[in-house]
Amino acid sequence: MPSYHVLYQQSMGRMQALVNNSNADLAVPACPGWTVRDVVAHLLGVFADAGAGRMDEAVSDDWSANHLARAGERSVGDLMAEWHTRVMTRPDVFERYGAVLLADTVTHEFDIRGALGNTQSRDLHVVRTVALFYLEALDHVWRGEGIQPLRILTEETALDIGGDDPQVTVEIGWWEIGRLTSGRRSLKQVRALTWSGNCSPWIDHLYVFGPRDEPLVE
Repeated sequence: MPSYHVLYQQSMGRMQALVNNSNADLAVPACPGWTVRDVVAHLLGVFADAGAGRMDEAVSDDWSANHLARAGERSVGDLMAEWHTRVMTRPDVFERYGAVLLADTVTHEFDIRGALGNTQSRDLHVVRTVALFYLEALDHVWRGEGIQPLRILTEETALDIGGDDPQVTVEIGWWEIGRLTSGRRSLKQVRALTWSGNCSPWIDHLYVFGPRDEPLVE
């Protein structure tokens, strides 16, 4: 598998090909209250904070708000240029934060694609890489909290989360796993998945971030 640095650069490059001044102010439904430019400002801010070792408040609302405040009134092109320069000149950042940074940027890549009505790239192998990152985080939490194990049936394999010998399965593809676990799906959407039994024991525990209040259809 390519390094986190390479995979991250590839995702950044795909976004650079999608984002421009004409769509910078477009609302991003997956990130309520944010525009495409705001998402780019956040990604730049995350990488800058990682490079400076300022990750203690990661994922807090104030942390993300600070990224937007630091961006000020700069153009999306200017923000993209700085982000690109930082990523290309600081490969060392990925030695510590590679998995987290990759999951964040790929998740936001699809947030931007959703805002643009673009459904491409959902079958890229990196989608599976990010989905597994989120599932591994859930597995760790579930085992610690004693949540019943669950079997997840993807396109080509079965994954047991939270322990051995699960009694219930849910069918969901790799891309959808990434969207669900990153908080891009509502409880209603989760209940609508193909479950082999009652989903109640897991309905509140399938998210690293989230869930959303309202359904998001992409």
